Amino acid sequence: MTGAKLTQAEVDALVSIARDRAVSAPVVEPRDFRAPKRLSVEQLSAMAQAVTKALPEPARHLSGWLRAEVRVEVQALVETTMDLACEPLTDPLCVWALDCGGETGLLIWDASTAVAAVEGALGGTPPADAEARTLSGLEARIMEQTLAPLAAAVAKALGSDVKSMRHTPDVGALAKLRATQGDASRLAVQLALDQETGPSSLRLLLAKTKAPELPAAALPSTKHKTSLPTALAPVEVEIGAHLGDVEVPLADLLALEVGDVIPLALELDGIVDVHVEGARCMTARIGSHKGALALRIAGLNARAPLI
Repeated sequence: MTGAKLTQAEVDALVSIARDRAVSAPVVEPRDFRAPKRLSVEQLSAMAQAVTKALPEPARHLSGWLRAEVRVEVQALVETTMDLACEPLTDPLCVWALDCGGETGLLIWDASTAVAAVEGALGGTPPADAEARTLSGLEARIMEQTLAPLAAAVAKALGSDVKSMRHTPDVGALAKLRATQGDASRLAVQLALDQETGPSSLRLLLAKTKAPELPAAALPSTKHKTSLPTALAPVEVEIGAHLGDVEVPLADLLALEVGDVIPLALELDGIVDVHVEGARCMTARIGSHKGALALRIAGLNARAPLI
């Protein structure tokens, strides 16, 4: 702002850089405080470990059917809903509905990877660049035999039970299935499969899973937590984030015009202070959710009272 002003081309370039970096910023998962998550970080970690222990045998079964070694690892384990899991899916699909004790779960695999896998299972040479397509009835039944032990082993490790699998050929059939399920909570397990044809991710959406009982030493500390009187529960408080500041000469401030850019000394994935009713109570990282800025809590300041 001192001396020559930025040209419109320079402004456009800065905006473009900011937009590109914002796209790659960490995505923040929303939290609905009216329907809080039921599992702690410690419980999810214990469940992931249980799944890891259950994988060797189904991985050997999978390798035998696909005629090539397949390594399987737990990539992620999170709570979600049927609607959230199905929202990004498009045709062609490689999806099976799982009967988890009377409730519906899902097994989801990348369609192009599934095509290469089924061709390998049938004795052909799996193409490295197989095109995604809908599996035929025979191919779907072969893949059910191939994947059923994996789904059953993961479900058993999580206290659930897969009684049957049913191929869901397209988005229309999946939509009808979703309509009967409401938006009940599900446990999503994402598995990383490392095969000859390349890596892929297979997702299991399971119902009726059981949270593990953890020893007292493994539970999160409640030393700094105090109970809230019932009458105060609905009181709303204002949360704000301090995104950064910058010092500029008074002459530059008075010379500001529409279109000028003021850079802040803060990375897009940096740590910011979060205030509740003006008091600094926590820190957070900047991310994005559905195109809007969002915050992921990085740390809590127990010494700063909320009320």
